[in-house]
Amino acid sequence: MSVSKSVFKVLKSETTPFTALVNVASLELILREKLDALKNRKVARDVFDYWYINQLLRKEVKPDFSGHDKSGVLAELHRLLPKSHWGIIDIWLE
Repeated sequence: MSVSKSVFKVLKSETTPFTALVNVASLELILREKLDALKNRKVARDVFDYWYINQLLRKEVKPDFSGHDKSGVLAELHRLLPKSHWGIIDIWLE
């Protein structure tokens, strides 16, 4: 499978009239790199990122936190994510 390395995106500022066309990594490339991260380290944010990127790509995956300490997962993800995402994490860890 061929993965596009980058795509052009229009970025707009919420605070200024500035708009730019930028070259960014494709979601498919970011997903592939996240899979490598999942294989090489055990970090809760990688599991969340993998799930989130798949959501953006309209693919359904179930996050797997097996082998992770539940309290560590909660602490890390609650520290990194907005409160609007905490509920789904709590459901995943039930």
